[in-house]
Amino acid sequence: MSDAGSRRGGAPRPAAARPVQCDKMLDNWPTMAAIDPLPPDDFHLLRERVFELIESDRLDQALDVGLKAEERYPAKGEVPFWLACIHGRAGRDAEGLAALRDGLARGLWWPDEWLLEDDDLASMREAADFGEIVASSRANQDGAGDEFVAESMILAPARDRDAVGVVLALHGWGGDAVAFSRAWWSAADAGYIVVVPESSQMPSPGFFIWTDRTLARTDVQTVWDEAAGAHGLAGLPLVVAGFSQGGGGRRGGGGRGAAPPPPGGRAPTPRGAAVG
Repeated sequence: MSDAGSRRGGAPRPAAARPVQCDKMLDNWPTMAAIDPLPPDDFHLLRERVFELIESDRLDQALDVGLKAEERYPAKGEVPFWLACIHGRAGRDAEGLAALRDGLARGLWWPDEWLLEDDDLASMREAADFGEIVASSRANQDGAGDEFVAESMILAPARDRDAVGVVLALHGWGGDAVAFSRAWWSAADAGYIVVVPESSQMPSPGFFIWTDRTLARTDVQTVWDEAAGAHGLAGLPLVVAGFSQGGGGRRGGGGRGAAPPPPGGRAPTPRGAAVG
C-alpha cells in the first residue's frame, strides 16, 4: 500500500480549536481496551491492525476489518482505498474498482500518487474506466466544501488548579488532533495546557499530514496564538512533542516530510520529544 501524500485543491479550512477542560475529560472517556479484531474508537490502532493483516497476507481477515471500519468511519478516505488494495492483492480487480467507486460516490478522494503508483492497484489501472476514477477523485477534492474542517484541540487543566506548563503536541502522518489528544489527557490532568494543532493538509478525507512546512508553520502558529489568548501561556515551561511525522520537526529529520518547529518568537525555549 502506498504511503505517498500530496496536496491539490480542497484543503480543509481551519476551525477554532476545540477547548476541553480536564475536569470533564476523565469521567467521560471510555476505556480504550483493544477488542480483536476491531479496536474501539481508535482509528490509528485500527489502521495498524489492517496493515498488519495485509502484510502478513491474511487478506480475508483484513477485508473483514476493513468492511467493519467502513461502517464505523464512512468519511475516512483511506478506508475504501484499503479495501481496493486488499482486493487487488487477492486478484479481485472488479471488487477493488467497486470499492473505489463507492468511495467516490460518498465524495471521497485520494492523492494521484496512491491511485497511479500503488502496486496493489497495478492491474486495476488497465481498466477502461480507471482514468475516470482518477478524474473523479480530483474533482471531489477540488469541490470539497466546508464539511472538511481542520479541528485542533486545546486541553486545559481542571478549573481549580494553575497550569504548570505547556505541551505542544503534533500528530503523526495520517493522524488527526482529536484522536492524538487522547494520549495527552493525563498531561492536562497533571496541570499542563496541551495544544494539539491539526494540519490543514489533507490529501484524503480525515488523513492529515505536515509535508508542506510553510502551511504547517501557519497551522501551528494559529492554534498557538488562540491558546495564548485564552490561557496566557507567557512564562510557562514548554515541551514540544510529536509522533511519527509530527516528531520529525523535533528531530529536524525527514521521513514523509517534517513537521514545523514550535512557534517562533512567541514561546519560551522548548524541550523536545520525538516518538515513533
